Amino acid sequence: MPYSNCSQMTCFQIGGDDIERSTSVIPYSSTTNKGGIKGYATKRHFVPKGLVLEIPVLHMHHDPQLWGENVMEFDPNRFAKGVSKACRHQQSFIPFSFGPRNCLGQNFSLMESKVVVASVLSRFQLSVSPSYKHCPHNPFVHSPKFGVQLIIKSLTPSPMS
Repeated sequence: MPYSNCSQMTCFQIGGDDIERSTSVIPYSSTTNKGGIKGYATKRHFVPKGLVLEIPVLHMHHDPQLWGENVMEFDPNRFAKGVSKACRHQQSFIPFSFGPRNCLGQNFSLMESKVVVASVLSRFQLSVSPSYKHCPHNPFVHSPKFGVQLIIKSLTPSPMS
């Protein structure tokens, strides 16, 4: 697949955003730390220079006050009108952190995901097994506790048949 086609995969981007919101597969993304290089004041708070704030990203991405009552549902259309319309606060969606020190590999990761998903879906039909039991588990890496049983069917005839 040519690189130029990847930027046109908007349906994947929209669905991918809700996957990033609802799951954090890398252990470091369940929280992020931000340190102030200068003091910062809001109407109610003052953050002194050098104070490190830990932001619970995984919990923030599952907060019904930010995402609505259907926060636990996978809804690819949630991001159809962009991040600013998907949640109640634009900074509520930070799967790769934010600001000048956000994840260096963000663009590569998103592009790699598009290429892998497009390659797999062009060759195979995937469906979840009826025996699958949904049970998210997060000891260090967010993953299904009992795995995911998939039914995989080739879209092209096998050269062996």
